[in-house]
Amino acid sequence: MKHFRLFIALSLVVGLLSAALGASVAAQAPTATATPPYKPTPTRSATALPTAVVPAPLPTIVLAPSVPTATLAATAASPVAPVGEAAPAPEGANPLTGLPVSDPAVLQHRPILVKVSNYPAAVRPQHAIGRADHVWEHVIEGGATRLTAVYLTEDMLQIGSTRSARPIDTYLVPMYQGLLAYSGASIGTQQMLEAQPWADRIFWQKDDCPIFCRYDVGSDVDIWHTLFVNAAALREEAVARGIDGPVDLRGLTFSEEPPPGGAPAANLNLQYPATNSFWYYSPITDNYYRWQEGEPHHDAVGDRQLVFENVVLIYANHTESDIVEDEVGAGHHAMDIQIKGEGPAKIFRGGFVCEARWVAPEGGGMLRLADAAGNDIPLKPGRTWFYALPLDHTDLQIGQ
Repeated sequence: MKHFRLFIALSLVVGLLSAALGASVAAQAPTATATPPYKPTPTRSATALPTAVVPAPLPTIVLAPSVPTATLAATAASPVAPVGEAAPAPEGANPLTGLPVSDPAVLQHRPILVKVSNYPAAVRPQHAIGRADHVWEHVIEGGATRLTAVYLTEDMLQIGSTRSARPIDTYLVPMYQGLLAYSGASIGTQQMLEAQPWADRIFWQKDDCPIFCRYDVGSDVDIWHTLFVNAAALREEAVARGIDGPVDLRGLTFSEEPPPGGAPAANLNLQYPATNSFWYYSPITDNYYRWQEGEPHHDAVGDRQLVFENVVLIYANHTESDIVEDEVGAGHHAMDIQIKGEGPAKIFRGGFVCEARWVAPEGGGMLRLADAAGNDIPLKPGRTWFYALPLDHTDLQIGQ
């Protein structure tokens, strides 16, 4: 009987130990789910990289974007008077901004155009796009957007991340008579660029560091988003090749006084197929501040929100080309965004929007912004963000 009671006791102990061990294993085992939980893309903090210029601090804008209250769409171009001769830029001023330059030698160079990634969200904040004189935003495959940032005032040491070129650059480079920097291009786009009469002014990843350098900008960023352009090194190489020098950039006009007849535009909300951006006008600074997909859009240089004096919408013909950009799904073709001839435009400045038309000089040269009578419409002195939009684009909301 004594041995039997001992056997029962040992059996109970073993049973308890087995149950406890089983529970432990079960607790460690993963629970199967039908679909993995959604995990939002983490917000990346700005990476400290050396810069050519330390930007001055700007006032913090704390007002949330308001609800848009009005909608405007591009209108077809009506018969208009031709524009006249371009006015000369003010002495000692950058013809792209209307602002005086601290060093007159700046005006003895070509602008540098850099292709900058704007997708996916992990590439933001980008480096030095807030220091560009002009930024062009345009659609790419899948409905996202890419940027072409234009620099004349400052040759920043890290611009990017830089990505591949697109057919729109065959219109923008002649417009600025500039130097083009990009990471690479599809076979068709590269052939198109190399066939241009200005093909000697293109720079891409083959030029390597110190012009194109890679930086560690975080483990959540894929390697193709880690390439940056050193504009100062590119400028030095362009001088060495004999392809830099002064060019005629007359075309845009500037005035502190806004043109008459504009409609109130306290903000604008613009939708592309796969992304959207929002601009809020601050009467405190008389500038527009940018949001991207619901979040303040920052520049990693100085970790400040993007702020521009002017936002201009350019409506142009968009045609799908036969250039294959990728083979995702059924494949995607490059969009030929034709910034040639003329078309409708909208100019946002000073809290107002005015209807305009853009005119691209035949054979190259700076874009003109004019009214129906052929008179130039002035921008506010400062930086300008351009959107290239299809002629039939209507997904624009303007808050008053």
